[in-house]
Amino acid sequence: MKYLIECKPDKLLIKLVTGAPKKSVIHTANKTEVIKMLFKIPDDAIGIIDEDPGSSHPSHLKKFRLKQDLSEHGLAMLEENDSGKKLVIIKPRLEEWLLRAGKESAISFKEYNLPETGKDLHKVINTNLERLKLVLKELLEERCVRLQKLKEILLK
Repeated sequence: MKYLIECKPDKLLIKLVTGAPKKSVIHTANKTEVIKMLFKIPDDAIGIIDEDPGSSHPSHLKKFRLKQDLSEHGLAMLEENDSGKKLVIIKPRLEEWLLRAGKESAISFKEYNLPETGKDLHKVINTNLERLKLVLKELLEERCVRLQKLKEILLK
């Protein structure tokens, strides 16, 4: 299985949650590129993008339909009508999703010297991947429901 992602923090999350080898998690430039590459890869692949409310969405997104609504966990699984290609949406953005996971698991990002607002976390997340990795490992150890649901839909 290949996983197509938008950014380095996504790559870290997917590798830790799925246990996928480095070469199976492919970094692209943005959500449009995730969707384009999803159709170019002949292998089984899943794209993972942020919902990013308020921003424009790629026109290719219209080809997908909702397959599984996990809004209570900040996730949705979409499937392309013809090919069956899958796309996971993280809601609303990765940073807020992670902060919510921390809150639900009583894990403070402050303890890892990371901001506790989505806007501020977004500014520093790419330069603090080691700290983020520690938070993610603790969330996994605590069996955080959000991360467990993400793992479940990615490994189905």
